[in-house]
Amino acid sequence: LVHIDAKSSTNVSTPIINHAKSHSNIHIMEQQELTWGGYKMIEVELAAMKYALELPFKFDFFYPLSESDYPLVPTSMIRGFMNKYRGKSMIKRPSQLPNDQQYTNIHTECDNKLFYVGTRPGMRQSKVKIYSTTVWAAYSYQFAKYLV
Repeated sequence: LVHIDAKSSTNVSTPIINHAKSHSNIHIMEQQELTWGGYKMIEVELAAMKYALELPFKFDFFYPLSESDYPLVPTSMIRGFMNKYRGKSMIKRPSQLPNDQQYTNIHTECDNKLFYVGTRPGMRQSKVKIYSTTVWAAYSYQFAKYLV
């Protein structure tokens, strides 16, 4: 299942779309503009999960990858590793950031762009707990159903 950012040039999108036309196991989603770090990424990821759940087969894992993800080991090793965790999801547990590492910059998404708004004053001394995690995860079929 492939989503191509609507901002991508036809030099990127056309070969992918043409390749998919001759391979019934490659599905292309409707293109939407994405902003890295913006909520639209989550919306598209959830739409992709919904799309994958409506396919006529059940997947083992749903793991979002970007154009910059490249396997560093053979796919047989990846499959072997993932097979041990069939039926489970792999999500990094959020961890609380130390006060000196807490995010103080504020951003907002508007018109498919991420804008810097300013700095949160006094966050380092605040009693607010800030947690961080990664966007990279592998979701089981059941967990993907739960999410959408």
